[in-house]
Amino acid sequence: MWEVNKRSMQSAADQAAVAAVVAYLAGGGSDPAATAQGVAANFGFANGNNGVIVTPASVSPSPTGYDAAYSVTISQPQPQYFSALILSAPTISATATAGTTSNGPCILSLNPTANSAFSDTGGSAVSLTDCDLDVNSNGTTGTVVSGGGGSVSAQNINLNGGDSVTGGATLAATNRLTTNTGQTYPDPYQHRTAPTVGSCATNGAGYNGNFNSGGTLYPGTYCGSLSIGGSTAFTLKPGVYVFTDQNGYGSGSAPQVKVNNGTLCADGVTIYVKSAGNAQVQFSGNSTNVYLIAPAPGTSGLNGETEGLAIWVDKVAPTNASVSFTGGSTQIIGGAVYAPNNTVTFSGGSSNTSITQCPVSTNPCVGTTQILSDKVSISGGSTLTHSSSNNSCVGDSASSARVKLIQ
Repeated sequence: MWEVNKRSMQSAADQAAVAAVVAYLAGGGSDPAATAQGVAANFGFANGNNGVIVTPASVSPSPTGYDAAYSVTISQPQPQYFSALILSAPTISATATAGTTSNGPCILSLNPTANSAFSDTGGSAVSLTDCDLDVNSNGTTGTVVSGGGGSVSAQNINLNGGDSVTGGATLAATNRLTTNTGQTYPDPYQHRTAPTVGSCATNGAGYNGNFNSGGTLYPGTYCGSLSIGGSTAFTLKPGVYVFTDQNGYGSGSAPQVKVNNGTLCADGVTIYVKSAGNAQVQFSGNSTNVYLIAPAPGTSGLNGETEGLAIWVDKVAPTNASVSFTGGSTQIIGGAVYAPNNTVTFSGGSSNTSITQCPVSTNPCVGTTQILSDKVSISGGSTLTHSSSNNSCVGDSASSARVKLIQ
């Protein structure tokens, strides 16, 4: 009986340790210790009941090869029958340790075969703090970094295929750079439920909003396009904005969401594009400033399926639909740019630096940027950074593929 209890206790400790690391990765206020104790209780080992003690602890320093680790020890005095005549009551314990090799990707290219599935050319700079670059392509040059002064740095760099680094450019990882791994990472958003395409905000008429002198828009479904320009900031109120040509609405052309030499302020916003045509989300021009921060995790009153997602291009869009940041535009994107069937492009000196025209936000997604798309192209001296250690806004980073049972 004691041996059976020992095996059950070890299974509980294993699962609790893994759960603690997953909670650590999730961030956003998740409590690894409380999560571990909750999982142990599900296995019949509730802390404080029947003499059970469940002790979760962060392992410091982390074991070699792991960025973070948690251990869980479970102990419990065992019942006695005839053995009480000759033995004191024994206490059985089990310990397990689990670790993570990263906080998850800030850039994930999903294309399985293409060369240049991720490319950084023309002296562009990519800097990812506390998160990874993952490229699923098995191509011999699935990752291309070229051009004098060009650089790509990340906590870890995981390349399913090979890489080409030329022209004085650099590809460097703080912890680990691996090529030809033979490993791909799943789309962390593939199970999210897309926003509902509702009735058009303009009572069924095609919507084509052109704003060159500021203004305000409210959440809803817009069957057409949005174009913002001019020196006065335009504001999107918090919520989900659906742009579509579906259900017979609009003029039949694909929706376009564009900021061209204008300023957009959007805090707590998801822009969702659903189109059978060549839809575009385009921020362009050296006078363009875009401040787009996703709904924060746990935000009440918003569709939880869009939390952490700033831009979402639905899979129904053809491959030549696009998301682009071009021509010297400046943007702060807090959260994810998600276009699983399309290419996300930064070009022509685009950067994500400060924008003074928009109010200062307390949204925890500020400072986080994630790109998850079929392919990623960064060129022409562009700059892309992820500067926050708060990874709760880079979406479902707590992938089980990144958690291993060490002991």
